[in-house]
Amino acid sequence: MLITVRVYENETSAGDAAARLTERGFRPQLTTVLTASQGEPAQVIRAAVQAENLPREYRTMATRLLEEGKSIVAVFPPFGSGLLVESLLDEFNPIADVDFPFIRRYSPAPLSDLLGVPVLSDEKTFGDPLLSSNPAPLSSRFGWGLLSSNSTPLSSRFGMKLLSKPKENWKSSFGMPLLSNPKGNWQSSFGFPMLSKNPTPLSSLFGFALLSEKNTDEGLFGFPRLINNPTPLSSLLGMPILTNEAQNEGAKKKKPLRGL
Repeated sequence: MLITVRVYENETSAGDAAARLTERGFRPQLTTVLTASQGEPAQVIRAAVQAENLPREYRTMATRLLEEGKSIVAVFPPFGSGLLVESLLDEFNPIADVDFPFIRRYSPAPLSDLLGVPVLSDEKTFGDPLLSSNPAPLSSRFGWGLLSSNSTPLSSRFGMKLLSKPKENWKSSFGMPLLSNPKGNWQSSFGFPMLSKNPTPLSSLFGFALLSEKNTDEGLFGFPRLINNPTPLSSLLGMPILTNEAQNEGAKKKKPLRGL
């Protein structure tokens, strides 16, 4: 992450610049204002460096500027907002001939930096405390209420009715019929027969043959089920196969070896 630093002639301009950032939605924890009235310049800068509100490389120059009566505003802009922070700070006429060295600090959590969400680490994260006494930080951030005596908070929020006893003659809901007792002679629904004594209604409906005690030699879709041919593929393609007869014929064709 980058740090943006501006130096002003007086404390008023520095305070106004910091207030301008807050008005534009930047969290105050991202901005540090250092002035000579806060104490001895060396101690003020040392405290800012220890709190990681100012890089160590800026210690000497920042101490000299406070000794001269100048004021410093240091900002850690969120990801993607560096140019906006610079333009807002430049509206209050900072000293132009003061240039701090360019320093880039790589953030180990760029997504959290972009969303402004603190992360768990041993170091300070953009001025926010890592751990706090708030047991529900997410609910507090979005203004959500915590657990209460209301057993149906979602339904209460959207004005939805809860489960209740049905009406006496309640036969439909949202235009759809409810479950009810079938009619006395009700034998079909949506064109499909109800439960019957047929153990295979789907096969009977589409005319599929079942596994039964029928002759297994009968074919299905024109193909025989079980046959005595051990090599049906070779027979279908007309390919010769290795058999005992072929081996015997080959043995007969061989000439016997003559004795010595």
